[in-house]
Amino acid sequence: MSMIKTFKVCAEYNDEMFVVLQVDMDKLTPALANEVNDFWGGEQDRLSSEDDDVVRAVIRLYGSRLIRMMLSDGGATFTATRAPEAAQAWTVEMQSQEGWPGTDDTPSGLIGIQVIEAQVEVPDYDGVELSDITAWRS
Repeated sequence: MSMIKTFKVCAEYNDEMFVVLQVDMDKLTPALANEVNDFWGGEQDRLSSEDDDVVRAVIRLYGSRLIRMMLSDGGATFTATRAPEAAQAWTVEMQSQEGWPGTDDTPSGLIGIQVIEAQVEVPDYDGVELSDITAWRS
């Protein structure tokens, strides 16, 4: 039986923007996490920010890259119960990106991570503010 853990990755500036990831800890081994972490620049900074826990660093990296991908696509809001097809589609899309081990015949792919919930919204007109900063810039 696999050991499954659930993690929430939030945008630092907006804790209402997040993804929830289910992680198969038997698949995401420290060895695999090191391989993935070393592929991307900034690996030492990620390790330092997660107290040298490479598995946590890779889970956080996966979440941050997934949030950016969702933002570039106009956002995504779903839960595994309300829109399981969206959750699986985003998981497969993320796993097919360069630097990640890819898919297999399981929902969590070779890396053992699947997204089960997301609330990632691009701000609309009401989500931004306008300020006159003329005096400040002079």
